[in-house]
Amino acid sequence: MLNGDGIGVLDLDHAIVDGVILPWAAEVLAANPGTFTEVSQSGEGLHIWGLLVAGKGRKIRDGRNIEIYTTGRYVALGTALTGTTTKLLPLNV
Repeated sequence: MLNGDGIGVLDLDHAIVDGVILPWAAEVLAANPGTFTEVSQSGEGLHIWGLLVAGKGRKIRDGRNIEIYTTGRYVALGTALTGTTTKLLPLNV
């Protein structure tokens, strides 16, 4: 469970269709290079893990489908995105 210790996740729901990362999700990935990223268990989402100051969870629904969590949330681990690193770097939304 995320406990507010400086680690957070950007949860991109419905970011992959037929194995292709959608443009809005590709932009979020490009804004967060070099930090660990995985494909969700459903195969339709991405989890971008990194360093983030603890705060209340947020949802962004502006054509993108992003949830941001740092505390009080369980995230089921998926499969590492091809070419990802194991580093955790500061996150950008």
